[in-house]
Amino acid sequence: MKFGRSILLPFKIFLKQQLGRPFIQPAYQIARRCIARNGFFILYKRTLLRNRCRSDLSCSDTGGNRMIAAGEHRDPIPSLLTGEKSPNPLTIGFIITEDHPSTIYGDYFTAHGLGDELEQYGYRVVYLAERPRYAWHLLSSIDILVVMRHDFDPFLLRHFPGITSVAWIRGYVDEWCRAPWFHRYDIVLTTSDLSLRHATRFTDPGKCLAVLRLAADTGTFKPGPCRSEFASDISFVGNIFEVPRRFTRMLTVDPGMTCGIYGDILDPHHPFRRYHRGTVSHDDIPKIYNSSKIVLEDCTPMCRPWGCINSRTFEAMACGACVVSNEVPGLKELFGDAILTYRNRTDLHATISWVLSHERERREIGEKAREVIVRLHTYRHRAEEFRNILFRHFGIDPPGKDRGTPHTEHRDPAGNTEPTSPL
Repeated sequence: MKFGRSILLPFKIFLKQQLGRPFIQPAYQIARRCIARNGFFILYKRTLLRNRCRSDLSCSDTGGNRMIAAGEHRDPIPSLLTGEKSPNPLTIGFIITEDHPSTIYGDYFTAHGLGDELEQYGYRVVYLAERPRYAWHLLSSIDILVVMRHDFDPFLLRHFPGITSVAWIRGYVDEWCRAPWFHRYDIVLTTSDLSLRHATRFTDPGKCLAVLRLAADTGTFKPGPCRSEFASDISFVGNIFEVPRRFTRMLTVDPGMTCGIYGDILDPHHPFRRYHRGTVSHDDIPKIYNSSKIVLEDCTPMCRPWGCINSRTFEAMACGACVVSNEVPGLKELFGDAILTYRNRTDLHATISWVLSHERERREIGEKAREVIVRLHTYRHRAEEFRNILFRHFGIDPPGKDRGTPHTEHRDPAGNTEPTSPL
């Protein structure tokens, strides 16, 4: 099997390069969407899924889950309310792509960032990955299932009627909403107001409960020393695959400037190959942000039209970096002057030149960025928001909260408290 994959790898790389061409990419995306929504294709996929589940259910490895019979799910409310560890805690499962820290898929880091904080409430958190070994069907012990992949088919949930399913839309908004099974989710969350409004057109608006944005792990992403091996004027962390990156068509690196691009670049002839510094581990990303005068952010076409701000923005700002991003709906409203944006090539060049020539202002922007993230956008905030969403869904009041209380209180890692609006 491995030998066959190695033989096919050059062909797959060539195919992705062709599909990424400006005139082919839109047609490819349309064709892919049409096939994915075709009734015969869905039936075929569900047949494969049923056969896969039958062959795998005999395996005793359930990802740490406890096995119970279908239809025997307990009432989740008592375990949701408990504020301390118990022998029978609420179990929250995350549907993700891969479950190891070397993955290139961001759903791993987002799920673990939120999951680690949810465990502080005494809940049990498990991660069900698609690769390398399929585990999406190991649902027997799950109370709350948070789905982070738009291609997950809730067809599986018919065997487990006690599960509360949550669709958390971080991108691919139209693919999520137009999936024939989208209306089957119990709760719909998005990372932007635009995508939440769009979702109400495709399911019961009462299920579209809240915007749950991404965030940063401020214990990992924090200000630190400049490392010489990562030092640069401009840096970008992210893969350059078949989807064109907007900044690569607009960025001009003047003589004397240094630029570092980290991640995979499939095209061996890509013009930014000269700045490519290879792939890095997740642990090295904060070092890159702390060693860069400017961190470029590039929101992709799958996220940008919907205002879905990706986790790199939160993480770079948490390090106190000066972030320059392409314009995204709602970005400036969320962060104000703690982030810089550009519209076109001229605007990007002028912004970079100004930042590099104004060191004091650049540091002030970074400090303000860190303050905004610590105050409002950590995974501790998101865990509390998510918990309140579940309370709202089940129609119960949060423990320790009186009716009519106008706000709850968040405590940031520095020990400061900040009032926040209720959901």
